[in-house]
Amino acid sequence: TVSVEPAPELGFKLSETADNVLSGTIKGIEVADDGTLTEGLVLRVYYDRISYDYEIHFVELTSNKKLEEPVSGSALFGTVIRLSDVAKDIEGYILAEPDATATIGASDSTQIIYCEYIGLTVFYRYQILGGIGGTLSINDGSAAVGASPEKAVELTVNTGFYLEGWKYAVGDGELQPVPDEWLSDDKMTLKVTDTRADWVGEMIYVYAE
Repeated sequence: TVSVEPAPELGFKLSETADNVLSGTIKGIEVADDGTLTEGLVLRVYYDRISYDYEIHFVELTSNKKLEEPVSGSALFGTVIRLSDVAKDIEGYILAEPDATATIGASDSTQIIYCEYIGLTVFYRYQILGGIGGTLSINDGSAAVGASPEKAVELTVNTGFYLEGWKYAVGDGELQPVPDEWLSDDKMTLKVTDTRADWVGEMIYVYAE
């Protein structure tokens, strides 16, 4: 009697469904002209890949801040997961490495896969309409989508002029009134409070007149 002891490699297990032949008795062997065994004993050992649990975390690249709730799943050992296939669409962010992959290894613990995102930025240009009538404390600013610019804009009105109001335009779009919540009570200080995802790729012009 001849037998074989299964010895699966890491990440594999003895198949429970395949036609394994782990032992038997050799009754006789005949070798055909092509070298194959026509009679005798052939032992067969089949292995299956093991399935492992994983969890995908959606975080900001620079801060590791959680952007969405994790997603759980399981996959066979050696499965290659492309991050762009499992990433979520998150407003104001893009995937840092869309071509990156993660490979499921052999682990008794839940494997953590990180989808890292880069925050999108909106740029602002502050100006005095017509170029006269006052000065501004800064002329350029930026903010991540969903955030406010770090610096507020302080307006100083020149003698002989008065502030008529503030307006803004998205790219080459039409001028429209600045929302009241962007302005201090005396209208002399401006700070954008609702940087929007659909502004990405456009210069936002803000004018005092």
